[in-house]
Amino acid sequence: CNAAIAAARGPYVVCVVPLLIESGDWQRRVHRVLVVDCLPATQVQRVMARSALSEPEVQAIIARQATRTQRLAAADDVIYNDGITPDELGAQVAVLHAHYAALAAAD
Repeated sequence: CNAAIAAARGPYVVCVVPLLIESGDWQRRVHRVLVVDCLPATQVQRVMARSALSEPEVQAIIARQATRTQRLAAADDVIYNDGITPDELGAQVAVLHAHYAALAAAD
C-alpha cells in the first residue's frame, strides 16, 4: 500500500487490505476504514466459487479471522454488497467517492 500511496495522483488512495483488522497496529496506518460487507453465507459461497476449497475449509478460515461484527465496528464506511444489482453497488461507490473527494479537498 505504501507504493500505491507514493504513486498516487488522485485526491485519495484506497488500499485493499483483506485482513486489516487482524493486522495489529492498523489504526495508525489509515485515516478511514471501508468495509465491503455481505452476509456470511454469501461470503462462503463467493470464496468457494473462486477457489477449490470446500465449505468446511472456508468456514475454518473465516473462523480464524475477525468477525463480521468486529469488521463493521471498525468501519467508518460500509458498502453493502449482498443481493444488489451492479447499478446499486455503483451508486454506493459513487456516494463514497464524492465523500472521500470532499474529505481530501478539506485536508
